[in-house]
Amino acid sequence: MMNTYQLSIENNHLMISENGVKMLVDTGSPFTIARSGELSLMGDVHPVSQSLPMVGDVDSLCRLAELEFDCLLGLDVLSQYCMCIDMQGGTLTLSDEPIALDGGTTVALRGGGMYAQIALTIGGKQVNTVIDTGAPTAYVHHDISAGLASEGEREDFNPMLGGRFTTPIFSLDAEVAGLPFALKAGNLSSLESMMAMMGFTCVVGADLLKAFTVVFDFKNRQFILRPSQQ
Repeated sequence: MMNTYQLSIENNHLMISENGVKMLVDTGSPFTIARSGELSLMGDVHPVSQSLPMVGDVDSLCRLAELEFDCLLGLDVLSQYCMCIDMQGGTLTLSDEPIALDGGTTVALRGGGMYAQIALTIGGKQVNTVIDTGAPTAYVHHDISAGLASEGEREDFNPMLGGRFTTPIFSLDAEVAGLPFALKAGNLSSLESMMAMMGFTCVVGADLLKAFTVVFDFKNRQFILRPSQQ
């Protein structure tokens, strides 16, 4: 089975809807949170949480994000499918079978079931990076941005940091499998130790998704990307 959804982009967050349920697509969340204890997607019914410690429920997340949605669609559900995101084209496709991306470049999808990680080169350093479709702002280790001039500040939110916060923003050169893209990233200094324990040092989301059409092939542990048509 394959379904293609229209993407709604709200403050650089990806939204899809099925059966009247509006979902924020978030590969940076290991778990799905919905208003009820189950979620219908792709003809399947998934048992999901209604709230999580240190995260809260959907209503609290909506307040923090200053958005309206019914479900935070996390990796526990998304990883059961192959997913193609074409942010420039405004579509997201889910499939029970692998999705072909003509002209795409394939890299290894690292990490366990908790996070989707790939190797990126950022600021000349190769780093394990979480691909977080729920991250409107990228974050790099402070060592990578050290010595760079800030281009201002950006507001974001993270339940683990107690809500909304601001971060300085830096411009960095980034590439994946030799394909360059522009990255504007902040710092999450208070979470860097925890991130390192989980095997990654950076988080990238919207900047990568704007630059490339991507396929998450979770079953075959592959991440496929192709430069977007600008």
